[in-house]
Amino acid sequence: MKTICYSGSEHKEIYKMIRPLVESDFNAAIQIVNRNWKNVYVGYVNQGLLNDAGCQERSQQLREDFINHRLSEYVWEESGQILGLLSMGTTADTDKASAFEIWRIYIAAEAPERAQAHNPIRPGR
Repeated sequence: MKTICYSGSEHKEIYKMIRPLVESDFNAAIQIVNRNWKNVYVGYVNQGLLNDAGCQERSQQLREDFINHRLSEYVWEESGQILGLLSMGTTADTDKASAFEIWRIYIAAEAPERAQAHNPIRPGR
């Protein structure tokens, strides 16, 4: 999807898409996940999961998931920057055959501001 934003006499083309994760996205996606963990889970999980060693272990687990295609992985990309990760796959519950679930949704911290900057309808605050 291509969006053209106008500001006075200038315009800027912005390319947006949700697409499958590829190997060149791994580091950006992992960074988004680790930043979210550090910001959201403080006080809720063992602090060892949020320190450098915990982030390194999570990074390795994510990389293995990505390489082995354990889940279907998608990224939100805008003008060449990865802003989100969506992971879906077979549910861990065995009560419904062929059921799937969303395993991960992570959005980069700067994504809401970017989305609002291009949206003429602003949500109430």
